[in-house]
Amino acid sequence: MLDYRKIMKTLIAFFSHAGENYFDGALRHIEKGNTAVVAEKVQTLTGGDLVEIRRVEPYPDGYRDCVDVARAEKAEDARPAIEPTVESIEPYDIIYVGFPNWCGTMPMPVFSFLEQFDWQGKYIVPFCTHEGGGLGHSVDDILRVAAGVQTLEGIAFKGTDVELVDKKIIKWVDRTNRPQKR
Repeated sequence: MLDYRKIMKTLIAFFSHAGENYFDGALRHIEKGNTAVVAEKVQTLTGGDLVEIRRVEPYPDGYRDCVDVARAEKAEDARPAIEPTVESIEPYDIIYVGFPNWCGTMPMPVFSFLEQFDWQGKYIVPFCTHEGGGLGHSVDDILRVAAGVQTLEGIAFKGTDVELVDKKIIKWVDRTNRPQKR
């Protein structure tokens, strides 16, 4: 059987928020964001390169303050400045893009990341963490801002469950790591 991981180069780019987060109706402080936990598991399975998308000016640590900033950015369709990630996506065939579902889609720094590259001939595999909103309309937004990209099966993980979903992640990565070139 052909092992696509040996012939296709993979990047895992993710945005995650630690600090005070929402879990099943309660606020809790976490040292590592839920999306970071999933991204690291994907990296272990694929052997891909791992980069974190970071806003130059970090979001507030407090949940409610962070939500206020995120809502304002979304309303303005802002593209906040992000720290450098990779110079080019040219070497990569498959790019896993991970994020928490904020306001029904990706946080605006992920839009900033997506808009800096040429996505022709590339595959994005979206994944998100959430507390009830799933992928929202993030896949449509990816297709809108990353012209020419093709998306492979995205997946959403409930944030409270990220430490318990290893089998689900393994099955999903196995399915998405075998794109059919058209």
